[in-house]
Amino acid sequence: MKTQLLALSMIATAGLIAEDTAQTNSNNEQTGYCNTCCSSPCCCKPCCVPKPKKCIDCECYTPAFYDLQCSCGFFLEGEFLYWYARESNLPYAVGVATIPEVPGGTIVNTNFRLVPQKYYHLEADWEPGFRVGLGWNSECDGWDYYLNWTYYQNRASNSTGIVSFTPNSPIEEEQAFLNLWNNQAYFSGSQGAFPFFDKISAKWRLIFNQIDLELGRKYWLSECFTMRPYVGLRGAWTKTTFTVKGSSGPQEDLSMTIIERSSNDRIRNRNWGAGFMTGFQPTWYFCRSDCRNFSLYGNLDAALLWGEFDGSPRGTYFEATGTEDPLTVDVNATSSANEDFFKMHPMLDVAIGLRWEEMWCCNAYRSTLDIGWEHHVWFQHGEYHHSVQSVNVGGVGPGAFNYFTNSINTEHNLMYGGFVVRLKVDF
Repeated sequence: MKTQLLALSMIATAGLIAEDTAQTNSNNEQTGYCNTCCSSPCCCKPCCVPKPKKCIDCECYTPAFYDLQCSCGFFLEGEFLYWYARESNLPYAVGVATIPEVPGGTIVNTNFRLVPQKYYHLEADWEPGFRVGLGWNSECDGWDYYLNWTYYQNRASNSTGIVSFTPNSPIEEEQAFLNLWNNQAYFSGSQGAFPFFDKISAKWRLIFNQIDLELGRKYWLSECFTMRPYVGLRGAWTKTTFTVKGSSGPQEDLSMTIIERSSNDRIRNRNWGAGFMTGFQPTWYFCRSDCRNFSLYGNLDAALLWGEFDGSPRGTYFEATGTEDPLTVDVNATSSANEDFFKMHPMLDVAIGLRWEEMWCCNAYRSTLDIGWEHHVWFQHGEYHHSVQSVNVGGVGPGAFNYFTNSINTEHNLMYGGFVVRLKVDF
């Protein structure tokens, strides 16, 4: 009798243990990521993973971001971009004024000194763009593949001017504008020794394309924090056009000479490059698995592209003088140049924003809405040349010519970014 009671007690105990084990395994299948095939308990805490992971030498390991019914599948992304863009160190004019040659001295005719008062830059305008992407979540321990294309264009324009200006004979505190992009060989020895303008306008246009191919893995670092490091390839190409126009007159100076000037300088640059990129994307969820919908996300990546730069500056200048119409044309010149070379382009991208995730159809699908902000810098993007000094041979008249003796080469960073609204669907 005792033997029978002991046997029944052991059977009941085994049944309770089996029931507890089944309940534990069921919970782990819904919320846990421990290796339940091990006989000893794991050190991991439950997390939002629908299936237990395979045992790897009876040790716990960092779980991948599996939270759908299937651990593999496609995902699509569509993004609306509302960005600004500009190139650094790109003034289109400088406002100058005259001061006495000697402080407290007397101004007599042209005994003056020109000093810069203000540098004029194009403001960053805001324009829409888009980014689209296609990805694949593989069954290989949570690794994913992601391909995306970004397209964006931007235009900016500005102008500055004064009502009137006395060409070649400015008086004290009178203001004028200089075009920083004129070829200085136009002016030395001509009537336009001082190429002042009373109005200068500028336009800048950008066309931007970028394609990224990423290999990454998103995994849990804690119950409310995930990380996705990734590496990949990046290709990008841009086209920028910078145009500066100046005009003055016809206007009469102190010597009763009528002077009319105009200039049109256009610099067109093209860049393309391809190379490697790497980065990471952290995500912090504001609550645990029972309400894990709202999160804060970020992104930081860097790329190094090897590519070709193609620059083609072109300029025209017109100047006419006289005492009555028609004026005598003194300068009517056009110049152009080209450069083509390869170089390395470093790039930096940062982003932060808020995310809302929602599961559908018994966790078979997931939709994600992001609202964030991005900053991007393409270092050493533009190459620009200034002709800053010239020499005249032969004075003014037949046989005379001017040539430039010095120029300055400057590199400019391309800065762009702004608001991003992203919709993602996993299926």
